Amino acid sequence: MIAFVDRKTLSGLAPTLGFVLLSALVGLAGIAFVQTATRQLLEAEARIDAQQWSRDLARTIPDLPTIINGGEPTAETLTYLDRMRHLGQVTSFRVYDAKGQLKLSWGSQSPGLGQDQRIEDIDTRLAEAARSGEQRVILRQSVANGEAQYLAIGAIPVMVEFRTIGTLVVNIDQSSRQALFFAMASKVSIAVGILLLAASVSGFWYRTRQRALVEQTIETMSQRDQLTGLINKTAFIKSIDQKLAGLDSSHGKSAVIFLELSGLNAILQTFGQDAEEHLLRTTASRILEQNGELSDAAAISHSVFAVFVQSLSDPLEVLSLAKAMTVQLGERVEWREQNLPFQVHAGIALFSNDGETAAALMRSAELALHSAQEQGSPGYGFFNP
Repeated sequence: MIAFVDRKTLSGLAPTLGFVLLSALVGLAGIAFVQTATRQLLEAEARIDAQQWSRDLARTIPDLPTIINGGEPTAETLTYLDRMRHLGQVTSFRVYDAKGQLKLSWGSQSPGLGQDQRIEDIDTRLAEAARSGEQRVILRQSVANGEAQYLAIGAIPVMVEFRTIGTLVVNIDQSSRQALFFAMASKVSIAVGILLLAASVSGFWYRTRQRALVEQTIETMSQRDQLTGLINKTAFIKSIDQKLAGLDSSHGKSAVIFLELSGLNAILQTFGQDAEEHLLRTTASRILEQNGELSDAAAISHSVFAVFVQSLSDPLEVLSLAKAMTVQLGERVEWREQNLPFQVHAGIALFSNDGETAAALMRSAELALHSAQEQGSPGYGFFNP
């Protein structure tokens, strides 16, 4: 079965998907930045190492000029080079004369005298440095014994009486440092990715939660009277129908009571809108105080309230409740040290005599209210078809 997603759902998901995509792009950019910064740091450290080793070797091997001129290295030089080999960081050592011709080569094998090799065969940049008498460090990746190797190749001129007579080239193994740096970079990258993912998830959760709160607020506002806080007519009908569905004669008497305030127009004209709203809010509070959990109260219109009561013993108890409500709601209400003039009338509709649905009971209660208003005293009464 093919599931179709409506346009509204897609439009709601679009910002979230866009945020997730943006977070992913930022994460990838962050990982690339961390790796680039790590590589640059590694290159800087490698250059420092290569320059330092090159200077140390040039100072430690006093017979470099002799080697450059074609002589053999001394036993002390061979011993020193062998010790450097066992340290494991200097992987190769070469000495070139001023013309760039190899005079001494030492590496993974035993040291040997000059071979038919020139410095250009290693790297043209080293050859340029040798000709100009400058120091130069280059970085190179290679494979040794089937494993990746990261080398820093340093070239330093050999000087005699301020004259360049040759070049010393040293290969420094940076593989361990590279592994350490990139392991650190990987951890940082993973941490950055996790943080961005967490930000994306928390942002999605926050947006979903805020949307749910907004929808809940809108739904609540649509079901309540904004002035009194009571549920409105639509919500009242829905609530009463749900309760009536499970009622029968064993649950006692249930009824809808309509209550209307008369005299609001005079109050509005004499005292103003604030006084009128004060009266309506006071009436709503009194209804809730009197009935509590025994009934549902609603604001049906501007001046009409409704109450649903259930589980009462007989119609007389319902009538007594309606009388008590008209008396309590009719008590004086002060506004700026003056009593507001108004009256309260009530109309009663019994379930199921006067209706079996909320709408039918409300129609009957409204007719009973009009009859009570026409009759005057006592101001309340049952529906009389």
